[in-house]
Amino acid sequence: MAEKRKRGYTPIQVQALRDNAPITRALAESFAIEWRVTARSVISKSVLLGIYQKAELPVRKTNNLTKAQIVADIEERLHLHTGALNPLSSKSNQQLLLDSLIALELMDK
Repeated sequence: MAEKRKRGYTPIQVQALRDNAPITRALAESFAIEWRVTARSVISKSVLLGIYQKAELPVRKTNNLTKAQIVADIEERLHLHTGALNPLSSKSNQQLLLDSLIALELMDK
């Protein structure tokens, strides 16, 4: 006969979660292996108990430069007149930008 599926958490398991609060993803994965349940299950139980600590998202780098500022900088470094790069199509701009950056690298050496 098939093994009966375990439901819920025992009081001992709940106490183990509380004793190790706050529960992080790594800790939840550790309990999951030990208790033969999914990490998601342990996280859900921890959330219900109010002891789960969600991982902080990495801080996004913000570059406040606009495309127009980058293009203007390239025009200045390559001694092009202002707006020389504006009339090109998007794909052409990308290729020209790449070529310009390569040229700048060569100039800096």
